Amino acid sequence: RRDAAKAASEKAKKATGGARKAGTRPAHAPAEYAGEYEHPGYGVVTVTEKAGALRARLHSIELALEHWHFETFNAIPEDPAVGETPFKARFETSVRGDVVSLELPLDPLVSPIRFKKKPPARLLDPAFLATLAGDYRSPDNPGLVVKVAVSGPNLTATVPGQPAYVLVPYSGVEFDLKGLTGYSMRFNLDPAGKPLTADLLQPDGVYNLKRP
Repeated sequence: RRDAAKAASEKAKKATGGARKAGTRPAHAPAEYAGEYEHPGYGVVTVTEKAGALRARLHSIELALEHWHFETFNAIPEDPAVGETPFKARFETSVRGDVVSLELPLDPLVSPIRFKKKPPARLLDPAFLATLAGDYRSPDNPGLVVKVAVSGPNLTATVPGQPAYVLVPYSGVEFDLKGLTGYSMRFNLDPAGKPLTADLLQPDGVYNLKRP
């Protein structure tokens, strides 16, 4: 009976390939998946990338991530004491084309746990935020000047005739305008990290701004 159970287990493992969609690949470059993903109850999953290979760490549990199909990866525990059977980790992409979350099936009795990707740490660094402050002008519309300033722990953006909007860290060097759906401000830096231009992204288009 023991040998029969073992043989059945091996057969089932080989059959898992039938559930895989052939010919697919990830939607993003490996580095775009790297970052910290947070859940208020389960903590932080850290995903790292090296030479195109992805790894994840949840507390002390180390996992190798191997592409399965589309945005789903095999999460393979590296410590046999944790388990030898891979489970599926799934990344989610926003309508803006960015990786925004990671789902892990940590408990078979509940739905997969969704970990939300945290913005880059420097978008919360007061010293870095101070380098972004200044006036950004539209070369096509001289009357459009967006004033970016540091206010407490946040950046704010003031558009003529409107109140100051808090800039909420999003991704890269991009911030969402708090309270406005579909509005964000993306800063473009030179190789030394100095902001040269910014893009004001709105539902009707993208407005290019220059910093004098």
